[in-house]
Amino acid sequence: MATIDDIYAQNQSIITLLNSIQADATTLKSDMSTTKSAVNTIDDKIDLLSGDTTSTNVLDKVLKIERKVSSMEFKVMKGK
Repeated sequence: MATIDDIYAQNQSIITLLNSIQADATTLKSDMSTTKSAVNTIDDKIDLLSGDTTSTNVLDKVLKIERKVSSMEFKVMKGK
């Protein structure tokens, strides 16, 4: 049978493990916030590049820019 001292020691171990889990969860939450911020920054830059600040049709606009650049490159290379 477990003594009161055994139960107390076991509870202390459990509390230590819970504190460790809580610290890990806090770190994970902070890392997720940092990642979310970085994704939002990239999204904002794509919006600026595409000329669209509403986040709609961003991919289409970026692809259109890419096609125009490719066309210009082809014309420059063809002219040489």
